[in-house]
Amino acid sequence: MLPFYVFSLCAVFVACQETYTSKYDNVNVEDALKNDRLYKAYFNCLADRGPCTREGNMLKEALPDGLRNNCSLCTDPQRRGTHQVIRFLFKYRPEDMKLLEEIYDPEGIYKTKYAEERKKLME
Repeated sequence: MLPFYVFSLCAVFVACQETYTSKYDNVNVEDALKNDRLYKAYFNCLADRGPCTREGNMLKEALPDGLRNNCSLCTDPQRRGTHQVIRFLFKYRPEDMKLLEEIYDPEGIYKTKYAEERKKLME
């Protein structure tokens, strides 16, 4: 999986928690991705190109941990949403994905680590 556990994580990272908060698990990820204004706001937040909402900051804080730990603190809806986001980015926003990879995975560690899983998602 790669950088942009975007709207799907929508989680607060709190140390010693069993999972990220499920507060945003009912967010319709597909609708959020198709909403250009909302997509740009989250992307700009994650890419340090604009202000962050409270939810954007929570996502930005959770993203590195999610990458390091294969989303081990994610709820099932967050994992499903993450997969939706990854497919969306690779299919419709490859330049955005590339930029987020440069920011959150500059050494390509996660790109390599999650290559097989990403390949399955794209089938």
